[in-house]
Amino acid sequence: MTARAVASAPQRVVGMEGVTVRYLERNRIVTALHDINLAVAAGQSVGIVGTKGSGKSTLIRMLSHLEKPLVGRVFSHGMTVSWPLWARQGMIRSLTVRDNIRFTAQLYGRPAPEIIRRVDDFVQLGGHIDLLLNRLPASTMSKVMFATAVAMEFDCYPIDDWVVSEDREYRSRAEETVKSLRRRSTLVLATNRASLVRSLCDVAYVLHRGVLTAHDTIDEAFRYFRRCQADTSAAEAGEAGA
Repeated sequence: MTARAVASAPQRVVGMEGVTVRYLERNRIVTALHDINLAVAAGQSVGIVGTKGSGKSTLIRMLSHLEKPLVGRVFSHGMTVSWPLWARQGMIRSLTVRDNIRFTAQLYGRPAPEIIRRVDDFVQLGGHIDLLLNRLPASTMSKVMFATAVAMEFDCYPIDDWVVSEDREYRSRAEETVKSLRRRSTLVLATNRASLVRSLCDVAYVLHRGVLTAHDTIDEAFRYFRRCQADTSAAEAGEAGA
């Protein structure tokens, strides 16, 4: 579905319309996203595939409303949207873990005691829940933010690539949790892992040099992605040899 179709067919949907993002890098203007049009309906799971530096993380941040575009708009009709699922930022390090969860739950109008209980059960914080966050490893922040997002039961979960954790038990539980989210929520997964896209997504888009293209099948999307990879590699080799 294109973003322009939303006006003619109102429904529960999140997406972008005409979004362009540019920033200054090494004294030159870089276009991270160019005229992005995307609409994701409730219950749909979408893969965003792209080479390094293609704009995947920027798209996920925009969709999560962490940033606002100067050109175009990001919309959500009848759906709540989570922060990026594996985020390592967004909590207040001078507060305890419990107070961080309570603050977030209240901010979104959720019952704080229930959210705290569910996060504690998932992360298994024990006595650490009443420690200041700045006394705990950065990986704990990621786990708490993941578990809090899941406990809040958002309608849509943007995901910027996949969890990387040395805690195998946590990683296994997190992966099973994402699979369960797929059955009840909308996912927008930015990753280059074909196996994940095929197992979790209904459709796939390719983001290359800030331009998003739709494809009839996931296999077709990955064929185009491999051509984009070759194009990027050739361009980098040319710059290195210049």
